[in-house]
Amino acid sequence: MTTPPEVPEREELDVVTRFIHLGLTVFGVLAWVMGYWAGDYKKAEHLGFSIHRWLGMGLSIFMGLRLLWGLWGPDNVRFAQWVPNNRERLQPVWEDILTLLSLRLPDRPPHQGLSGLAQTFGLAVFSWMALTGTLMLFT
Repeated sequence: MTTPPEVPEREELDVVTRFIHLGLTVFGVLAWVMGYWAGDYKKAEHLGFSIHRWLGMGLSIFMGLRLLWGLWGPDNVRFAQWVPNNRERLQPVWEDILTLLSLRLPDRPPHQGLSGLAQTFGLAVFSWMALTGTLMLFT
């Protein structure tokens, strides 16, 4: 198995990073739950749909903040440190998959290997939802 890059065991996240993650969690869960109450999407004036739409806009704001923070924030939360976008960072992903297939848990620092890929996928999905929801609101 390739050795992961040297990363401290658990770095304490700064206040801004924690605030952004809290906003993503709160607005994400509330928008998701309100999506069930939104009712008939053919009627855009439905109260549940309006609440869902505005919670989604709050989520979009926090998603935009996370993307900006991932580009210009502290080193430990920057995408350049953990997004598996090259062969060197994809190798641990495959190793983690093989480790899981052998019924063992991978031993990696946060954001490395399969967890980094899963978080990258989650950011991509949330970004897509934020973009399409914003376009839907303003069209």
